[in-house]
Amino acid sequence: MGRILIIEDDAALRELMAISLQRQHEILEAANGKQGLLSVHAHHPDLVLCDIAMPEMDGYQVLQNLRDDPNTASIPFVFITAYVDRADVRRGMDLGADDYLAKPFTAQELRDMVNGCLRKKALQEAALKRAIEDIHQNIVMSLPHELRTAIMVIEGYVHLMLEEVEHVSPHHQEM
Repeated sequence: MGRILIIEDDAALRELMAISLQRQHEILEAANGKQGLLSVHAHHPDLVLCDIAMPEMDGYQVLQNLRDDPNTASIPFVFITAYVDRADVRRGMDLGADDYLAKPFTAQELRDMVNGCLRKKALQEAALKRAIEDIHQNIVMSLPHELRTAIMVIEGYVHLMLEEVEHVSPHHQEM
């Protein structure tokens, strides 16, 4: 189950999308780009579905804002739009959109696209977790060696000092 934010100014379409997804996912809704950005920061969704042509702030601006913020840059983002000519798709992809779903679409197409995006996100998160675990293991494995090396140097000097104790000042003996 994922948390899905739908940013769509057409209330009827937004409601239909929410109904199509609510059995499998937690649904958040926003009627325009500004509300959508506020919702992203408040609720940290797993996926954003966003129209392009909206009042106050269009979908391109929403996506640009999300990608410019390190806290939201990796949230999967899909345009749900009637603007599907080559230039529009290219602009969205250049800004970092993960996918496009052309209006009109079926409820099944919407569910399949959402589930595919969430599966991809889960795979990316698992790969990142494995990479972090590998780095942790490498540090754990190399750190004792590095510590042993430093301790061996100190131990060597201590042995030398003990062998030559009669030539070492009382102050140095104490140290």
